[in-house]
This record gives sequence, structure tokens and C-alpha cells, in this order.
Amino acid sequence: MKTKRIIFGSLLLLLALLAGTLIVMQTVGQVSVDVRITPFNLVEEDPAPTLFKVKITVPASSGYTTADIDPATVRVEGLSMVPTPEDWEDDYKVTKTFFAFMVNGNQLYNIIWSKAAHMQPLPGAKVSVDITATGEFGDGTDFAGTCTVLFMTEHASPPPPPP
Repeated sequence: MKTKRIIFGSLLLLLALLAGTLIVMQTVGQVSVDVRITPFNLVEEDPAPTLFKVKITVPASSGYTTADIDPATVRVEGLSMVPTPEDWEDDYKVTKTFFAFMVNGNQLYNIIWSKAAHMQPLPGAKVSVDITATGEFGDGTDFAGTCTVLFMTEHASPPPPPP
């Protein structure tokens, strides 16, 4: 009976260690970055912007800089960057403080609209929609960051005038 308790206890301890290792491995290796999207206020009654500008800022405490970002891996809600204005050297702009790029306005607007619609807001309501940017640094370490876009739903149609 004592042998069974020792075996059972050892198995429980082993399973606990395995579960702890899996949790730690899933959380290690991802750096949290700051993300800002412009425009950050949208109105459903207005047309979608042509482009959204996305800025990623890497915290100094992470040990990485914006120059370490691998541009080929950067996505916003799964969308890749698009060619940028002529005054930018590449499809993105890197400074000491930020990594900036553009994403397709219609595609990201549709994602934002879809997320807002799933919340079933009232007409004319302001809905906070979280948008996530992801990517990798040159050494393969993942990063992710989320920002909030304010989306105002379409106002209710006024009732028809009385006859």
C-alpha cells in the first residue's frame, strides 16, 4: 500500500512539473510592445480610410530595439504591410523610437467593423475594439501588442414624418 502511495505521489509531482514547464515555455519568448494605430477614431457613417498607419514602440527593458524587428513577419490582425508613401525609403520607417508602416484601410476597417458588430452595440454607440499587431525580432523572438480603436456605430434612422 505504501508503494502505491509513493508511486501515485511521484506521478502527481511529475505531472505538476510538466504542466508548469509547458506554461512557462508558452509565456517565455514573447515581448510586449506598444502599438498605436492612426486613425484611432472611426465612424461607421464615414468611408473607410485608404490606409491605417501603425507605429510599434519597443520597451527599452526588453533588450530589443525597433531596428531588431523583422519587417517580413509584422502583421496587424493578420494583415501585412502595404507599400508606403514615396518619402519613406522602404515599405516601413524605422527610427530610434518607433517602427511605422501602413496597412490596407478597407481590409482593417472591415475587421474592426466585424469585431464591433459582434458586440451588438446600440445605434450611435461608441465601441472600443482591440487591434493586435504581431511579429518577430531578427532572432525569432515573438512580439505582440494591442491598441484600442474607438468605433462609432451608425445612428438609427429617424422615424418617417407623419402623413
